[in-house]
Formats: sequence, C-alpha cells, structure tokens
Amino acid sequence: MAKTIVQEALSGLINDLRATHGDNLASVVLYGSAAAGDHIELQSDYNLLISLHRITPEDLRLAQPAMREWRRLGHPLPVYFTVEELSDAADVFPIEFHQMAMRESCCLEKIPSRS
Repeated sequence: MAKTIVQEALSGLINDLRATHGDNLASVVLYGSAAAGDHIELQSDYNLLISLHRITPEDLRLAQPAMREWRRLGHPLPVYFTVEELSDAADVFPIEFHQMAMRESCCLEKIPSRS
C-alpha cells in the first residue's frame, strides 16, 4: 500500500510538471536511496532532479504549487537544471552522475528531445 501512495504522488507530480512546463520539460530523474532500492517505505524521502531545456523565473514561479505539494508530502525540493547545465556539470559531480547513469530505472520521465 505504501508503494502505491508514493507511486501516486510521483505520478501526480510528473503530471503537474508536464502541465506546468510543457515542451520545456526534458526529464525527471529519481536519485538517492529510492533509486538504489535502499529506501525504507514511509521513512525515506524521494530525491528528484528536474531537467528543463531552459529555466526562467516564470518557470519556477509556475512550478510553486506542485513543489509545495511535494514538500507537504515530506520530500525535499527537487533540484532544477537545464539540459546544458547537466552536460556541463558531469565533470563536477562524476560519482553522482555515474550512479544515476547506472540505474536506468531512476529516470521517471524522459521527454523525447525536441527537433
């Protein structure tokens, strides 16, 4: 049952992000203990990385309701990066990015790249 609650919360957040960011949303990545399978149901939080093609103050303002709900559920605020920033940060966070890359299941939503 706990897994269903978390899955519903993640699904709801992803739907909110799609509605908020539209074509600007590139991916939503689950990382940390939940992605590694080391989490404890109803105790561990769920860490998310949200990647957008571009980030403006308006993008962040529009995401506030979804972020408030995510925080209300006890999870840390997701980290926002642009696709370009992620590419540039790979050498700064090599272990973290390697761990994310090794866990294909951690990518909750990958939006096809725009042509």
